[in-house]
Parts: sequence; structure tokens; C-alpha cells
Amino acid sequence: MLIAQGESAKYVSDQLGHSSVQVTFDIYGHLFPTARQNASRKFQQAMLIGSKKLVAEGDSEGHTGEGTDSPTERIN
Repeated sequence: MLIAQGESAKYVSDQLGHSSVQVTFDIYGHLFPTARQNASRKFQQAMLIGSKKLVAEGDSEGHTGEGTDSPTERIN
């Protein structure tokens, strides 16, 4: 049930009292076929949201978001 609800393998392992996540995967690994895809999708969404926040913060502070000053500007 936890796997079907999309809980992490670590959480499932802890709840079942397994000594490691590897034990959980050895027993229930076939039930996690989309875990990697879901994790990848969540990571991509988080990165997109984070980059949008950085751009918005940069705009509100007058930054262009095009990188840092050149080395010569920092020296002078």
C-alpha cells in the first residue's frame, strides 16, 4: 500500500523494519518500476521552480541574471 501511494523506498523500508533499503528492494523491487522516473520528474520540477525563483529575485534586485561581473570589473 505504501509503495502504491508513492512513498519512498527508504520510508517503506523503515516502516517495515528492514535492516536496509536493499532488503526492501530485494523483496519489493518489482513494485518500484517507476520510482526512478518519478524521482527524475520531481527533480526536474524542483529545478525549474528554483530557476524561476532565482530569475524573479534577480529581476526584483535589478540583476540581469546573466552571470557575475567580469574579473576586470571586480578588480577596478
